[in-house]
Amino acid sequence: MVFSTKKVLLRSAFSLFVSGFGFQASQAQQAGASIEFIERNNIDNTAKSIRFAPKTQLRADNANELFKAYLGLDGKDNLMVPKHNTTGKTGMTAMRFTQFYKGIKVEYGGATLSVKNGLVRFLTSNYYTFSNNPSTVPSIAERDAFALATKFVGADLYKWEIPEEEVFIKKMYKKEDTSFLPKGILVWIEDMMSDTEDRKMHLAYRFDIYAEKPLSRQHVFIDAVTGKVLFSNALIKHTAASGASKYSGTVSFITSKEAGTYILFDSTRGDGVYTLNLNNSTAYGSAVDFASPTNTWPTAASHNIALDAQWGTEKVYDYWLAEHGRDSWDDLGGILASFVHYGSGYNNAFWNGSFMTYGDGTGSASGFDPLTSLDVTAHEIGHGICSATSDLVYTKESGAMNEGFSDCWGATIEHYSDPFETDAISKKTWYMGEEIDAGNPLRRMDLPKLKNDPDTYTGTYWTSVVGCSPTSANDYCGVHSNSGVLNKFYYLLVEGGSGTNDKGSVYSVTGLGWTKSPDILYNTELVLSSTATYAECRTASINYTILTYGACSPEVKSVTDAWYAVGVGLAYIPCSFIGFDIVSLDTSEFSSSISCPSSTTYKIGLKPSGPAFVGGSPMATLSIAGGTAVSGKDYSLSTTSLTFPLGSTATQYADLTVFDNGVVKDSRNIILDFTLSPMGSNVFVNPDFDTMSVTLHNNDSIPALITPIETILSSTRTWDVHTGEEVYFYNPANNNLIAGIKDMTADLGCLTATITGSGAGFKPAVFSPVKRSFKEVTFTLGNEEPATSYLATIYFTNSELAGAVTSSLKLLKTEEPTDTTITILNSVTAIPTLITRTGYVGFSAAFTGIKPSSRFLLIDGSLSPTSTKVDILDNLKPVLSPNPNDGTFAIKGRLKNLYNGQASIVITNMMGQVIHTSENTVSSGFMNAPVSLTQTLAKGVYFVNVTAGDEKAIFRLVLDK
Repeated sequence: MVFSTKKVLLRSAFSLFVSGFGFQASQAQQAGASIEFIERNNIDNTAKSIRFAPKTQLRADNANELFKAYLGLDGKDNLMVPKHNTTGKTGMTAMRFTQFYKGIKVEYGGATLSVKNGLVRFLTSNYYTFSNNPSTVPSIAERDAFALATKFVGADLYKWEIPEEEVFIKKMYKKEDTSFLPKGILVWIEDMMSDTEDRKMHLAYRFDIYAEKPLSRQHVFIDAVTGKVLFSNALIKHTAASGASKYSGTVSFITSKEAGTYILFDSTRGDGVYTLNLNNSTAYGSAVDFASPTNTWPTAASHNIALDAQWGTEKVYDYWLAEHGRDSWDDLGGILASFVHYGSGYNNAFWNGSFMTYGDGTGSASGFDPLTSLDVTAHEIGHGICSATSDLVYTKESGAMNEGFSDCWGATIEHYSDPFETDAISKKTWYMGEEIDAGNPLRRMDLPKLKNDPDTYTGTYWTSVVGCSPTSANDYCGVHSNSGVLNKFYYLLVEGGSGTNDKGSVYSVTGLGWTKSPDILYNTELVLSSTATYAECRTASINYTILTYGACSPEVKSVTDAWYAVGVGLAYIPCSFIGFDIVSLDTSEFSSSISCPSSTTYKIGLKPSGPAFVGGSPMATLSIAGGTAVSGKDYSLSTTSLTFPLGSTATQYADLTVFDNGVVKDSRNIILDFTLSPMGSNVFVNPDFDTMSVTLHNNDSIPALITPIETILSSTRTWDVHTGEEVYFYNPANNNLIAGIKDMTADLGCLTATITGSGAGFKPAVFSPVKRSFKEVTFTLGNEEPATSYLATIYFTNSELAGAVTSSLKLLKTEEPTDTTITILNSVTAIPTLITRTGYVGFSAAFTGIKPSSRFLLIDGSLSPTSTKVDILDNLKPVLSPNPNDGTFAIKGRLKNLYNGQASIVITNMMGQVIHTSENTVSSGFMNAPVSLTQTLAKGVYFVNVTAGDEKAIFRLVLDK
């Protein structure tokens, strides 16, 4: 900022907008399940601010996908390029991106991601869609555009025309090719000199023009097609030794000693704090050190202001590092150089984009005293902070905020530095520049209107920016006149206060003090877009406060009410909440139902609380946050989206179905949570009821030593059986055990175990010369599972075994509906593992394949080839001869019919394993099939199975080699 003789100094503006705190419902209606609040540009509908729901998992390391999803950028022609990251002391990181279109930078286009713990919490952006598809080829040459730029500035003398200044800049940046003579850089920019905003992009040359007479530095943008001046952004914002400074009494500061001489250079802070003497020249190349043969300062009375500059700059550096973890103005330790005694009677101080410059003034009677007071120093370096963060454009509301932030930092650092100075007259924190004007403040941040500055947005003394084309003559559309709004906001945020503003709004603000308030201000400045408005500034500050302190915290109320006090946005609306009606449910999986799947349904309620919500009909989306229970096996959740009618206080419910599935395992649990789409309302997730834990105690167990065994015919139980489970079938009428199954290799679904045969002891089997148990259990399944393996267990009481020798018993599985058709070919026997308990024995064996009805029973030996199906052959039936043999034999004889075709011969061992197959031609019903076993087989009994058409025969083969 430049301080004019009219004493227009250090002014500002700031703005923001948020959902749930005096927001407009229409702006939040577009929010999706992952978006809690969205604000859009009313010209092209581009998103200016998005706050994501707390549980949205958007990783910061996937920024390009985020920009595609939420901004619609293709990531090819139109993309965001990382610029820099800044992390505050609260752990929030501002990741800034610059927009490029077809490889050319978009001036003031970009986005900022606010990131905590690696997750994106909100997005601030100003990006352009390039709907007008502008050409990337300039129509005018750079030299012609440069001529138009210098004509626009109209200076009498430029820095590059002064030889000593060219020497200085080469020395300053240590580059021989550095010059004040600017080069034209192609960029995209909107026509910001127009009185109407259309957000159409123009290809332009940007020139950094530094004029000496009259003094100015500005970026001038010339349309590369038409030559029109599109915008001018002012870069000069007008305005351990000890010694007696002019404004802060005796202070301590750091010097350096070079060749036996002390100079004002502090190498302990970043790249250095350096104060030089211009000796009333305006040429930086003529600057010399303030030097002293001893460490006694000042060396001359008129140089006491150099101590103010040196000490004040050190305090500015210390504040930013200690309070915000920021290393100098650029967060890179950048040198903080101050040039004192600029010009003759120069009534200004300014940050020129690289360093500080202070005039001596003409005295408070006609202008200012030397402009090196602490608040001026902090203010001007604050412009450097702004240029390195949000880079607010110096026009209209963004320019007013550019000035205002610097005012706020001036007050903050003056307060911070107070314990380190010995003023005869204490500084007044909320008075700006009072020390350079005989105690008469240039601005009153607490009472802006006393200095003809507005304290209310669009109120008294406000300079309208509507239809304004920015020029230096109109103060770039009021960047100084409108800064009082931000000043008053910040004063109220720190100190609190109550009153009535120019809009007739009665306000009351609770102050947050000097720790929280500067933190909120700084983190707001970090994320603003370059063209931000007061409303966007309001949104950014509330967003940060919500994420740091909570959506409905006292801090959010203070920030919102402070904005309301200065006429930006509505007053804080007390939060309404939605949360689970209970936070835990402790229950058993038991269900009295015997259907499949057996289940119990519980009502899961989400309940509004607090004042009735306004502005819209919020929607909650239930989800599973974790737990050991498995969806579809242990439970199901019916409705996941619940909508709350506007103003409703009724609890909305979803159905949680818990399955009683007979599974033996530890108790399981389900963690439910939900996300909330406010849909224009003031509703937030109740932090004390944002999750619900459902504990499902297991009511099934592995059979105990004294488990009662079911013996009654037709006793049955059905379970929904899945892989990885261990299930036991208990009769629901009396809890007696029927059977068990486990180690399934695939889901079986609804499986029923039923006692289909009952009685004590064994009876002769009709299918083989063995005895079979009276008791049998049938597994009934809806679909055939031929490849599924499992371990089945069938239980018998000692009475049912009737004294049988259990070690000699085998477990038989068959799908044959009656015993008369059972053969070794269609049934499987297994030697079971015995589970011997008090009063009963379990017989457990592994099987493969299960059909709609599989029967399990015990036999006291092995299946034999004897079968009722042997009589299909006539009296001349084939015979196997010789028998016994050494593996060479023949099957000869006549069949009952005159069959012509192939006869199949299959030989199996006693375990049912196939050891030989062959085919033989049958002619007119007569077969003659020689067989010669080529493999070496052990002596013993084998079975030969012959199938010819619809006739079958089984022969007992004895190998005796």
